[in-house]
Amino acid sequence: MEEYVVLVDAHDRQIGVGEKMASHREGLRHRAFSVILLNGSNILLQRRSRKKYHSAGLWANAACGHPRPDESLPAAAHRRLAEEMGIRCDLTWRAVTHYEANVGKEMIENEIVHLFLATIPARQTRTLTKRTTGAGTDWKLFVSRSNPQTVTATG
Repeated sequence: MEEYVVLVDAHDRQIGVGEKMASHREGLRHRAFSVILLNGSNILLQRRSRKKYHSAGLWANAACGHPRPDESLPAAAHRRLAEEMGIRCDLTWRAVTHYEANVGKEMIENEIVHLFLATIPARQTRTLTKRTTGAGTDWKLFVSRSNPQTVTATG
C-alpha cells in the first residue's frame, strides 16, 4: 500500500501531496511531527525497528511520522504514538522547525516538523521499558555516553 505525505512550502502551507518514498528520495519538503514523552527530567527514547526504511536500529524519540493528506497533525501524532508505543495520552503542541538531512539509503529528510510533548508517570515508563524496546533515560546522560551514530538526526 502506497503512503502519501503532505508537501509544503517554507511556511508550512500545503502545495500538494507526494508518494512518501519518492518524496524522501527526491528530498521534497513535507509536513511531519515528532512526539517527545517526558518523565521529570527524563525523555523516553525507543530504538527504531531494524525494518525501518532509514535510521533503522537507532535511538529516537517516542514517535514520529507524517500526517496523512486528510489527517490533522494532532490526530496523526496520537495515531503514531499508539502504533509505536501503545500509549494514549494528552499531547501538547510546542514548536515547529525545519530540518534537512541525508539519512542514508539515498533518502533525504526535508521536513517542517511539529513538536508535541507529553508527560507520563514513572510507572508507565517502567512498564514500557520492560514491554518494548523503549528506554527511559536522562537526555544529558544519554548524549554524553552515546556514540552520535546511534541517535537519529530526525529525533
